[in-house]
Amino acid sequence: ENSQSSWMNPFDDLIQHLLTSTDTNNTPTIQKMIKEDIYLRTLDAIHDEIVNTTTNSTRTTAPMMMMNDTNIKDVIRGLSVAFTNQITGESKVTPTLPVQDTVSARLISSLISLLQAYRPYCNEDESNNIQQQQQNNTTRLLLKMGQSIAVQSLNMLSKFISWVDLSLVLNDVILSYLWDCLHSAGIGGDDVGQEEEADGNTKLSIAASKCFNELLSRGMEGCGRKIDLLVRLNLFQELLACQEQDGGLTTEGRKRRGVDLKTVDATHIEAVIAVAELVNLAGIELLSEWDDNFLSCSSSNMDQVLLSTVSLLDQMMKSFFLCLSYDDIDVSGAVVPLALRLTVTMGKELDKCKAADNNQDDSNNIQFLSSLPFSAFNHLPRLLSTIYIQMRYPADFEFDFEEDEDAEEELYRAELRKFYRRVVSLYPDLCLSFLGNTLSSLSTPLSTTPTSDMEASLRLLYHHCEGIRPPPGTKTILRNETFRSLLVALHSSDVSHHSHREVLMLYYDVATRYSSLLKDHPQLMPSLLDSMSGVRGLQHPHPKVRSRSCYLLLKLVKDMGQNMRPYVETAVGGIQSLISNPTAFPIQPDDTLYLFETIGLLLGKTGLSVPDQRRYLTAVMTPHVQSINNVLQSPNLRRDPDEYGTILSSSVAALAYLSKGFTRQTPPEIQEVLFETVKICLAVLQSLPEHEAVRNKCMVLLQRMIQCLKEGVLPSMPSFLALLIEHCNAEDVLDVSQLLNQLCAKFGPIAVPALDAAALPFLRKCHSLVTTISSSRNHHNDESSCNDSNNGSGGGGAA
Repeated sequence: ENSQSSWMNPFDDLIQHLLTSTDTNNTPTIQKMIKEDIYLRTLDAIHDEIVNTTTNSTRTTAPMMMMNDTNIKDVIRGLSVAFTNQITGESKVTPTLPVQDTVSARLISSLISLLQAYRPYCNEDESNNIQQQQQNNTTRLLLKMGQSIAVQSLNMLSKFISWVDLSLVLNDVILSYLWDCLHSAGIGGDDVGQEEEADGNTKLSIAASKCFNELLSRGMEGCGRKIDLLVRLNLFQELLACQEQDGGLTTEGRKRRGVDLKTVDATHIEAVIAVAELVNLAGIELLSEWDDNFLSCSSSNMDQVLLSTVSLLDQMMKSFFLCLSYDDIDVSGAVVPLALRLTVTMGKELDKCKAADNNQDDSNNIQFLSSLPFSAFNHLPRLLSTIYIQMRYPADFEFDFEEDEDAEEELYRAELRKFYRRVVSLYPDLCLSFLGNTLSSLSTPLSTTPTSDMEASLRLLYHHCEGIRPPPGTKTILRNETFRSLLVALHSSDVSHHSHREVLMLYYDVATRYSSLLKDHPQLMPSLLDSMSGVRGLQHPHPKVRSRSCYLLLKLVKDMGQNMRPYVETAVGGIQSLISNPTAFPIQPDDTLYLFETIGLLLGKTGLSVPDQRRYLTAVMTPHVQSINNVLQSPNLRRDPDEYGTILSSSVAALAYLSKGFTRQTPPEIQEVLFETVKICLAVLQSLPEHEAVRNKCMVLLQRMIQCLKEGVLPSMPSFLALLIEHCNAEDVLDVSQLLNQLCAKFGPIAVPALDAAALPFLRKCHSLVTTISSSRNHHNDESSCNDSNNGSGGGGAA
């Protein structure tokens, strides 16, 4: 409406009616504050309508609304469209009056006036004086409303900063108010309570940080414009000046002025987080300017702009490290994106080295980078050290990642590990040296090393290969003798005797990831296997360690192949005793399948002789088949088919996983043993054919037996297919179809006798299921139509 001149001076009218007081003393009253609150809320609503143009816009009306919103903003800014390019659609605007006479100038002035008037209400000493003058409800309400108006004014200013002329904000008066508010954050910790709502000063500090964020987020054309802005704001120097004070509190116990980035809880945590986010944004903007415009400069030719930029970068890095090393993941995590952005600059620095001399080695690169006016590489040693410190979990951390707080801790460290991987890809030798120094600095024996140190070090070791090039990093890094020596030293230590479960699991992860080393150092295998299969692994009191050990043992056996031959007897015996005694060390069904598959691989893939394979396989299968028979003979089988069906399906699945160790060239002696699984599987299916999980696992076993037994499985197939086809439903009819397809593809004409009796019943079953599903859908559609009709007639009757 304003752009169409239906309401000529809406904002001036708002200011006149809501902010102009008839009281000559201009004393704050509740009525006056209510008007000012309405004014701020109205501005907020108008701003959201004309700036957030996609909030309530449909696809078809959005362009028109955006044009109208732009016109309104132009009127507020005192601009008019001079002409529009018909080809590109770009418009050129020209000012219609001086900036200081525009509506936006009056709006900014009104916000600053409100901030000036109510800023004292947020000050601790001033608010105490107000309360002491008159202790009543009206006074407390005035104080609360005054604080709210001050904070609203500053928040509203941050919204306008994103699109009004910057000259209205970049002046000494407003900047001094912004810094005054930012430095006024309240104390944190036990005195305020980080879980409690921030006080008025802290809210002002957060709002001031938002204002600076909006200033730095503005798009600016021209080289060095953001540098000029950062110099004008003096952002990093202002923040660093607060850190030069001794401690976070005065001798009287009051917080020193400024946001303290050194002393935890000296400043309310929400204000510290806001400042960290500001440092992150400012740093990213500064690095972008540096990379685009100054990275190619040399120290021998530095003008004033370059000197200012280098000075800003040095100040930025000091502020960055204060935030990154802060003992709170929300503060430290706020600048992790800046840490990742530094790796981009490091990559461009390396590109510059290559452009200067393609034959330079790492030592020459380092010498070259050290000569630059600013080099992100020069900060890498401190970065790696800080990242390692921050990767360490608190001493009382529970490692329960289902809890929200623990999950946040893990997400934060995942971002730190991402940074480490990027740096490894850029400087593998330097990072390997850092990794070696970190491991060698651990207190010994490793079994008594603090959990936080041991866990963080193992994390670096585990993830190191992810940054190594060329891929796969695991194979590439294992060609490095220095890295191999670190692994050998780790395996030779007593780390497997560490008391904390996370250290044990991470050590097994490391051992499995770099298992190729063990093929060249077989003397390390016995102690590792003893740990993984004993009380520090499969028999550990904690279920998480038992579960992880089941999976990693399987992975280790797969990777080692025939190198596991010397340990088959001991391993198979230990696993079998564990499986046969589930009450002592309960293992989840899925983990049990890992163990059966491990046994199968140990028997079928490690080069055992056929007689030994048969003997061990019989020894493993016999008690398992006997336990299935015991369940089948239970009088409660038909009374509780759900429970017993779950037990039987898991048992059949275990037999299927056990067979994975045997190839398609299975010897006849082994086929004879495996055929017993077909017999017991048929007995299970005949007992509970209506149980979906039983049918599913029986089909899984049959698909394995088709590979192992070949034609030997065909005589049993008619009995299986008859039951599977009769009882299958819409959920598993596709599995039956796949089984039929596998038989046809594998055996061709030989499978005809086995499939002949199943073909017609299967087609009938499919037709029956299709009819049932179609009927159900039609019935549902009829009900929906009936309901729609009833709703329509009901609405008409009411009308």
